[in-house]
Amino acid sequence: MSSLTHIQTFSVIAGTGSLSGAARRLSISTATASAHLDSLESHLGGKLFIRSTRQLVLTDLGRLYLDQVTPILDDLEVADQLASEFSEKPKGKLRVTVGAPIGRLKIAPLMNRFLAQYPDLDVFLDIDDSFRPVVDEQFHVAIRAGFDDPSNLIQRKIASNRRVLVASPEYLAKAPPLESLDDLKQHTLLILNQHQQNKGTMRFSINGKAHQIELEAKLASSSNEVLTVWLLQHCGIAQKSLWEVADAIAANKLIRLLPEYEPEPVDFYAVSPFRSGESIKVDTFIAFLREAFKEEPLV
Repeated sequence: MSSLTHIQTFSVIAGTGSLSGAARRLSISTATASAHLDSLESHLGGKLFIRSTRQLVLTDLGRLYLDQVTPILDDLEVADQLASEFSEKPKGKLRVTVGAPIGRLKIAPLMNRFLAQYPDLDVFLDIDDSFRPVVDEQFHVAIRAGFDDPSNLIQRKIASNRRVLVASPEYLAKAPPLESLDDLKQHTLLILNQHQQNKGTMRFSINGKAHQIELEAKLASSSNEVLTVWLLQHCGIAQKSLWEVADAIAANKLIRLLPEYEPEPVDFYAVSPFRSGESIKVDTFIAFLREAFKEEPLV
């Protein structure tokens, strides 16, 4: 198969009528231009030009070949231009998957402003707590809390996320005293679990060091929002993002517990198969979210 470079060189030679003129236009040496032409003629098995002292004149084969390749080269130039414009400006469909409640309460309300800034984008926002596979389901980016995955997906932090241990006053009034982390074993615990199990881990920071407790929970759910429902129904104790329960704490519907043992933060990350610079629409979306959460941080 003939090289595209050889064909492009042939086309420029035909347009300029000389090897030296083509070499100048292509920013290559005359010897290189001649070598490209020789390789193409060898591949085709015939001469494309009649060489004279003043110029190169197309042979019958050269005219036939030029007529056939010119539309192809024109189409390639248009394709290159479209690809360049596409890569310089975010456009097309952006598929995003994100868990609830951050998807429903924080990400979804930002989409109107995002599309106002980038009107050539169309967004599909999937809200699902089940951590759907990004590549298999052809998502461009996922928003994950505390992302930890051995795959080759690229993660970029978009927001810090403080966590607190909380329960309702009604639950605490009937429950055993809670004065230390060891006392948690005597309480009804509510945990998030994506594997249909009532087992989980609560992570805390003690004197700046990570500490985790393996727990059996009376109630477990794959939905973060269900834990909030159970908390407000006085079912037990749970770890929650502070921004999720800040209003309930302010209204005395929930009480923050053991503040000296604040849970480890579980920050939010944008997770994508694309590295920075590989997808303008993914980079634009992530930059937008970072700026939005910088302007209005999660509590």
